[in-house]
Amino acid sequence: WASDVRIGDCTIVTGSGAGQKFAVWSINIETSKGGHIHLLKRYSEFDELRNKLVQSYPDHITEIPKLPPKKAFGNLKNDFLVKRRKGLEFFISCVLLNPVLSNSDIVKRF
Repeated sequence: WASDVRIGDCTIVTGSGAGQKFAVWSINIETSKGGHIHLLKRYSEFDELRNKLVQSYPDHITEIPKLPPKKAFGNLKNDFLVKRRKGLEFFISCVLLNPVLSNSDIVKRF
């Protein structure tokens, strides 16, 4: 159902905890019928998606790429975010362009 996926820039958001900041990623999906879907997701939501897919589709584990690594400090620096964006885009593209994975309820709820 997806024909193209792009992750744009992220927005740095301040959470409710003291000094808690995180990136929210803009995901743009073009559907095979010419429609567009726009999502905003945190890294943790990509991580949760991957974990659910690995558990539910063990026969397709080689088709589910690993996510870019986590980093405790410096995870909001521009060079790190550029690399993370590329890794997240590769991951979500592989998932959404895979006919088995993309039609799962797990992905549709994402």
